[in-house]
Amino acid sequence: MTSISTLRAILLTLGCLVALSACWKGNPYGTTATNETPATTAAARSPIVASPVVLPVTYGGGFYPPERDSSGQSWRWMGKAGSVILANNRRNSRLRISAGAPVDNAVFHLDMNGEKLDEVRLKVGNFEKVYDIPAGRQGAFTAFDLHLVMSATVFGEADGRQLGLRVFDISWSAD
Repeated sequence: MTSISTLRAILLTLGCLVALSACWKGNPYGTTATNETPATTAAARSPIVASPVVLPVTYGGGFYPPERDSSGQSWRWMGKAGSVILANNRRNSRLRISAGAPVDNAVFHLDMNGEKLDEVRLKVGNFEKVYDIPAGRQGAFTAFDLHLVMSATVFGEADGRQLGLRVFDISWSAD
């Protein structure tokens, strides 16, 4: 080895030792030792504003596959009734349903875990409903059932499907 190569190897070794020494003696954060634990440092004491946790929504029976128009807007049709499975996060949560009714004065009925959550008469057109769901209402299981029912449907012109609700989005998020 030449003297320059040897010098480089020594400097690299020293650099590694200095970097490792910052983590030595149980200090994995690479800072000098203080009387504060990482949980009580100034950064950890500052308020954290968290955005809601968005949880998965699983469309079950009663829904047709997703569709998209030429503008890029997507939706899925539901027949007379449909089932959606939501994860139980055991936290106060928000359910948001964005949909469109194809029949005037049809009654939209919504059950959660077999208990009535809402029942409303709809006009033809788009609507959005928001429900604040307390943690205790989600039940004891890891997931629960949301059951949607429309009192009236129309038949699709092109394919004869029974269409009760045009669902643009169902979102489920924890506060």
